[in-house]
Amino acid sequence: MMPETASLVTGLIMERPLCLNCIGIKASASAAAVQVAFASIRRVLNIARAEDVRCRACGNVGTVFQINRPN
Repeated sequence: MMPETASLVTGLIMERPLCLNCIGIKASASAAAVQVAFASIRRVLNIARAEDVRCRACGNVGTVFQINRPN
C-alpha cells in the first residue's frame, strides 16, 4: 500500500462518515487496499465503524467509517 492511500483515506473519513465503497472510489483504491490503509491508520487514530448510518457521499444506509476525534 502506498502511504498516499492511507493519507487520503484519513482525510476522507475525517471529513464525514463514508461507506467502504465510496472511500475506495474517492481514494482510487480497492476495498482490500482501503482495509490495509485502515490497519495503518488505526496505529495512531481511532476509526469508528457505525452500522445502519447514511453514507454522506452516496446516501446509502449501511456501515460507515469515520475518525473519532478526541473531545
